[in-house]
Amino acid sequence: MKRIKPRMITNAFRRRLFIATMITVAFAGIAVAWLYFLSQDLPSLDELERYDPDLITRIISDDDQVVQELFTTQRTLVKSNEIPNHVRKALVLTEDQQFYNHWGMNVFRTVYNLTLNTLTGQIHGGSSSLTQQLARSLYKRIGFKQTYTRKLRELITAIQIEHTYTKPEILTMYLNTVYFGHGTYGIQAAAEKYFKKEVENLTLDEGAILVGMLRSPATYSPLTHPDRAARIRNVVINNMFREGAINAVERNYYKSLPIPAFEPDSVQEEALAPYFGEYVRQQLEKEDEQLGVDLYRDGLTIYTSLDSRMQRIANEVMKKELDRRQKVFETRLLNKRDPELEIILKRLGDPYPPEWVRLWLRDSVVIDTVQYDSLFLDSLGLDPVDPDFGALDSLGLDTLLLDTLEMPESLRRTFTVQGQLIALDVETGNIRAMVGGRDFNQ
Repeated sequence: MKRIKPRMITNAFRRRLFIATMITVAFAGIAVAWLYFLSQDLPSLDELERYDPDLITRIISDDDQVVQELFTTQRTLVKSNEIPNHVRKALVLTEDQQFYNHWGMNVFRTVYNLTLNTLTGQIHGGSSSLTQQLARSLYKRIGFKQTYTRKLRELITAIQIEHTYTKPEILTMYLNTVYFGHGTYGIQAAAEKYFKKEVENLTLDEGAILVGMLRSPATYSPLTHPDRAARIRNVVINNMFREGAINAVERNYYKSLPIPAFEPDSVQEEALAPYFGEYVRQQLEKEDEQLGVDLYRDGLTIYTSLDSRMQRIANEVMKKELDRRQKVFETRLLNKRDPELEIILKRLGDPYPPEWVRLWLRDSVVIDTVQYDSLFLDSLGLDPVDPDFGALDSLGLDTLLLDTLEMPESLRRTFTVQGQLIALDVETGNIRAMVGGRDFNQ
């Protein structure tokens, strides 16, 4: 038997060890370079320590009523002790049950998803921890695409967040940052939007609705899909019961509660003093650079001289008076013997025949249900007993073949009575109420 000398074994081993070491170093170098490349435009530790989200600036009346809000993102920050304990429990038990045990990544969920992705050839979401979700929400540069590169960027930032903040701080930042649908960011804005209350007053079922919405705010919105909101609320409540956060009596009670009825935005209370709010905004925009503030991001509270009680009276008085004067004005325009309508149209370049305008002023005319009263027909020079559609045709009203006639918006504005009101304190000159017209949006 041929014997191999020990020195030959040693040399062969050393060569193999050297090659293996070089390969390992090369892979490690590539990995480090790749991680360095991924982290180039990620937030630095200094950025992480200066958590400063955009906040709402509020213009406040003299009697502490909100006149107007200025913002790029509808968000109000709350402190950790203002968030009910049941909301924090619901969030952790629904989104990340290992939150208090991991260092930024839920290892089990991540390994499971990686295995599932490998077997199916598709990328599945759902493995991100709360800290990873916070990283993605805070720093949009991380991106939202379902790719492995994004997940690594997200994980790097999440680990940095875990080293910078405590777990309670991370939970609070998360709830102050995430999107709750309908333009609201943060749980305080969501509590105000959906339940008209402060966050600390949320009941368990209300908190469960908000936590459940985080999966898909548009899908589970209690405003537009109350049935879906009830289902996701019950899922959250069942999770809390299964994990021992509530007992069976609480579970059954809160699941039995109906979803509150919400008013659509179109019928909600209008802004108290939009003209005054706009006046204040314009004045502050002239000063913000000099003061070193950002009206739309810094969450300022601006106190003014406006009295909300006087403003409400001014709004009501102006509306009644404008409506009264509008009726008087339209009566004059409808009177064929009064030349005012012809004078106005002539000043506008005669864009429409006076007969057309008189029809429009009487609101829409529906052919198959039209009812001509005697006064109106007489003002058009038609027979009030037997309306002759041929006579209408002689006016050139071809549009009567349509279902309705509507006055053009430019003409409607011309024939809309407007007015202004400003109430001042005679001693100081401070503005106490301001109305700038019939409708601020017009």
